[in-house]
Amino acid sequence: MKLKTLAVSAIVAGMLIGCGGGSSDSDNTESSSSEVVGTAVDEIIQNGVVELHAGSPAGEILVTTRTDMNGNYKATVKNYTGVVVSVIKCDEQSRMKGFDGADLGKCNLDVPLMTAVEVAKNTTVKAHASPMTTMLVALATRGNNSSKIDTTKLTKAKKTIAYMYGIDPTVLNPATNDIYKKEVLALHQVAQNNHLNMGDLIKALNADAADGIIGDDNSSLVSGIKQQLSNNGIKSSFIMGASSTINAAVIGASSVPYDAIGIARSTFSTVRGQIDSIANENETGTLNKEAQAIENSITKNTFETVGKNVEVMGRLLEVVVDSDLNVSGTFKLDNGNEFDYSLDTDDNKSWSYTLKDSNGDEYKGSIISNIDTRNQDSWENLPDSITATIDGKIPNKNGSTDVKANVKFNKNGSLMTLDINNLYIGTNSDNVAIKNVKVEVGYEDVENDGEKEPKAHYVKLKSITLDTTLDNRFTFDGTITVDYVQNKIIADRYGKNDMFHTEVEEVRFAIECNNSNHDYYDGDKIPTYTLEGKTYTVDYCDNNGNTCYDWNVNAILEGEVDNDEIKKSITVNVDELQCKDGSDVITTGWMSVESYDDVSNSGYIPNMVKFEGKVKDLDTKVELDGTISAKSDQMSTFDVDNENIALPGKVSLAVILKRPNFADTIVNGTYEILNSEGDERLTVSYKEGTTDLVTMKANYDKINGDTLVSGVVEISSINGLRATIPVTKEGDIDYSRNIPVYVGSIKVGNIEERDGLPVVKYMDGTFESFN
Repeated sequence: MKLKTLAVSAIVAGMLIGCGGGSSDSDNTESSSSEVVGTAVDEIIQNGVVELHAGSPAGEILVTTRTDMNGNYKATVKNYTGVVVSVIKCDEQSRMKGFDGADLGKCNLDVPLMTAVEVAKNTTVKAHASPMTTMLVALATRGNNSSKIDTTKLTKAKKTIAYMYGIDPTVLNPATNDIYKKEVLALHQVAQNNHLNMGDLIKALNADAADGIIGDDNSSLVSGIKQQLSNNGIKSSFIMGASSTINAAVIGASSVPYDAIGIARSTFSTVRGQIDSIANENETGTLNKEAQAIENSITKNTFETVGKNVEVMGRLLEVVVDSDLNVSGTFKLDNGNEFDYSLDTDDNKSWSYTLKDSNGDEYKGSIISNIDTRNQDSWENLPDSITATIDGKIPNKNGSTDVKANVKFNKNGSLMTLDINNLYIGTNSDNVAIKNVKVEVGYEDVENDGEKEPKAHYVKLKSITLDTTLDNRFTFDGTITVDYVQNKIIADRYGKNDMFHTEVEEVRFAIECNNSNHDYYDGDKIPTYTLEGKTYTVDYCDNNGNTCYDWNVNAILEGEVDNDEIKKSITVNVDELQCKDGSDVITTGWMSVESYDDVSNSGYIPNMVKFEGKVKDLDTKVELDGTISAKSDQMSTFDVDNENIALPGKVSLAVILKRPNFADTIVNGTYEILNSEGDERLTVSYKEGTTDLVTMKANYDKINGDTLVSGVVEISSINGLRATIPVTKEGDIDYSRNIPVYVGSIKVGNIEERDGLPVVKYMDGTFESFN
């Protein structure tokens, strides 16, 4: 895995499903208040009755509550620490819902679900309930509901269930965890295969577990469960082993941490499943594809489409503000396109306009202003605030564009602001509706024929607020904001107070000998010419064609300068030249110049771009809600033309990712380039609901922005799973060193390489793919 893919890799390995819970002694004397939360599943039990009992299924009822429409429950336990057993029953008001959301009708479960956890003082613990947790309680009580469960009994029972199912079913959410759901559905399939309802299956499993040995009393049923779990892609020590029975006393007393292995196994299985669908190296995950599609859509429809059309609108408004009665002329856009225009008015407030392109096609519309420009004798005397509406057609490369907008123009010292509200842009293929566009223009008043008029120094697109559907696919409800800084290198190179500059690429001219035959120049000295005080030497003179060429001029001129003006500024230094016959050299007057205009914006470039809001993909039903930003504090001094150095900066992500068939996931991440060497720091954390899942940190140090000196990837999860993975100097993650994997302080196995692929080898001898 090369360094350039490590940002994606961190997301791939992230979002590890978390586990939590408290533990304590059974001291019930001090005042305390703790919460027990969980989900009851056989599939999802709605409005089920939940009783929390002290110490055993038949113990004192501490509190009673009900599950909600998603099977969730929450109860507050006061002044109690120790084991709590949740007992979930169905009554006449209870219903069932499938994992797919389908209404399954009245809850017909005739045996209660149970689960057991330890409650500490003033904590929140998870106590999810399912057929597997009910079996856990049967193991801990040996089938006697009056038998009190202590810490030792609960721990041994959890290790046994983890040995059988490969998970801790009390702490993983059975309604959202894919592995857990597959296991519950496997039990449903076994019940159906044996012509049982789920209640009968649960009773049979409880009875089989009551003596502490699973599979001895009902071997065919347990063997069927083992096979069906395997068919559903589940891995556990029991499923991958040869034995058809489980001795709870042996497993519970074993030094192999089956319960901790279960936590790690469910974590890595989740990575292979739903996490790979979020982001991966092949860029086929949800975030990969959505981010690229969203970026393309925003770029095309805002910065490109809006920018071009707002420029045309701005030129029209500029003419309106600066004109008296009817007016016509030509204006040139930044992309070089020219349009003839005519504006007609009777009162200098209501205008009709016509634009004509080079093909003769016409585009018409209207502009209504709040001021009568006949009363404004100069730019200097214009009011500080002007409002206008525009409605009509303007040209684009594929035909015409319908535009509507309310525009507010403000003067404030040396700043102008353009506030465009309710902007609508409609083309043959796309319609864009934008709530607001804010633009800031820095300018100075300059003299022109005795009157002052504005000269723009820079333009800053400050924000775009969207509430629209783009490309018939994405709904946007949010704001893009941009901050700027003046880059010193650009400002020095192109001008600190110039909006535009002109780059001269090629100059050609003809010179000849001042003799009677007007021979071509044939001297030995290479001609030079002067442009704005700087001398340039031509690359080549063609004696046959009588033309001298300079193909790589690279001259930078302030402002927008057309080729005719450039030619007038060029002086060929003929005094330095002499033909071989001794005659002087003269120019013929023939000259050709190639140049292009570019925006230098006085060196002002974005140093922060941020999107805040919601984006929904109507095709995939994926929704992102939050903030994404990119910022660099060194844009003012960074050489943007130097490709050999890295730009220090930070990209931050804080979004809720909503996807069909997955729990909502909160993703927080930062990716930093720390210096020009390219040293990188990456942190990604995930949260499902209110539960923290995992944090991944990656650190990479380089020399000369290329050679890796050191690197490490650290994985840590709320459930205690952690691993530290080194990175080789070539930028590959190094799986060859038998990297230990822990859950808390318990080592559960090693990450190692097998047949060229990374695997986790657990202490029970089983293997799990790492990616």
